[in-house]
Amino acid sequence: MNPMTLSDRCVAQLIALFRQLFGVPAFMAAERGLMQLSGFAAAAAAVMGLGLAVFAAIKVDSLSMLLLGLGWVLAVAVLHFIGARMLVSCSLTLRNSPSDVSSQDYLEVLGLLCIVVLVASLLGGLYMAIKLSALGPLWYGLGLATTMLFFACMYLNPSLINTRVQTSASAGQDAISVSVLTMKTFVRLAPVVFAVLTLAGALSLGYGVVQLAKEESVDVLVGGLASASGFGIVVLGLLYPLLAYLTFVLGYLLLDVARSILTLPTALRQGMGASAPSADLPTAAEPVAADAPAPVEFDPAQARTLKVVGAVLAGVVVLALVGVQGKKVYTDFQERRALARMEQERIEAEKKAEEERQKAEKAQQEAEAARIAMIASVATAHKGRDALDLVVAPEISELVKAMLGNQQAAFERYFAASQPVDVQSPFVVATGCMADSCGLNEGILVVNTQTGTVHAAVFFQGQVRFLGGDSASTAPTPIRKWALKFQ
Repeated sequence: MNPMTLSDRCVAQLIALFRQLFGVPAFMAAERGLMQLSGFAAAAAAVMGLGLAVFAAIKVDSLSMLLLGLGWVLAVAVLHFIGARMLVSCSLTLRNSPSDVSSQDYLEVLGLLCIVVLVASLLGGLYMAIKLSALGPLWYGLGLATTMLFFACMYLNPSLINTRVQTSASAGQDAISVSVLTMKTFVRLAPVVFAVLTLAGALSLGYGVVQLAKEESVDVLVGGLASASGFGIVVLGLLYPLLAYLTFVLGYLLLDVARSILTLPTALRQGMGASAPSADLPTAAEPVAADAPAPVEFDPAQARTLKVVGAVLAGVVVLALVGVQGKKVYTDFQERRALARMEQERIEAEKKAEEERQKAEKAQQEAEAARIAMIASVATAHKGRDALDLVVAPEISELVKAMLGNQQAAFERYFAASQPVDVQSPFVVATGCMADSCGLNEGILVVNTQTGTVHAAVFFQGQVRFLGGDSASTAPTPIRKWALKFQ
């Protein structure tokens, strides 16, 4: 058993279901509804274009803009008249141009491809609208899906384009028939394109009016260019029936010549008098009305089908709107969450930095307290000992060197003849003089056991000199008292 047989049957059932749901009555009903809507759409396009011109004229203070708006209204009226009349011509041309195609399978393949593109357009437009948080892709997807829906209806119901399936044609004749079939589909879509493009253009112009009303005068040109597509869409929609008609009749003329060439040998063999009427074109003996599709009635089942289609399209639009707004809400939530997380991380980082700073400060304070305690212990341990011993003690000598630098050795000579170390809490005091120079060259070193600092002064050349950063007013009390004896 062919493993693809089941798949082929499912696809065939899908095509049959589509043909049943979207038959000739449904197509005709949708076409009539769109035609009724086209008149309102054209009137709306004229009003919106005039409104756009009025806004532009007011903002830039230009009468020519207003005149262009009035010209647009007149142009819409003329173009709508042309389009409406050519729709009648398109209908008559299709009715008077019956044709055959030899392959029903070819029509079903075309219909299936249209159904695939239809579904892909809906899903793709919905996905891109949600992904990009914009409704533009959805409108394009709906437009393409609608077009594919009508094409699928015509291919699966060839009577809509006055085409019959007959297997007697040759390959060359069938090629011509396929070409005629393709051209007919575009002519048959004239009422649909006429209405849909006019409506789309009117909506675009309406959006342009809203945007232009919010723009400053310097941005009027930008707003006008953004709305120019609306004018083009309306013009294309109103002129589409004329373009489709001209394209069909000119192309059909060339195809008819080719068909005549291909059927010439058969006609010669059968004789001109017994030649059969053309399968593609009507003859004078073949009434046109006999080949025209019979009138169809719109039954309730088809009405339900259209309602289902409308509900599906409305559901897609609603789903897209919900998806777009939902994505925006989710994105905003994610951004707020990220900001909150960043703020929390910043607070935690600041808190950690503060804890580390306090920890370092505490460690520094503890180290400083230990240093002060060590210096105080060393200094007080020298009580009663020779002052020079205190001056050259490593812990005290390091402080003296930091205060005096390369003058440390000269300072130590002032304690060659020194006195015992005295403790005047919180100060430890060491005094002395140079050898054989007492009263002329004397020195004093004071250790502050509370701050772990040292202070010094010397009496040299008849005056007291305070070392380090001290002065007569900032020096410790023992130094200031010592300096008094030299006054």
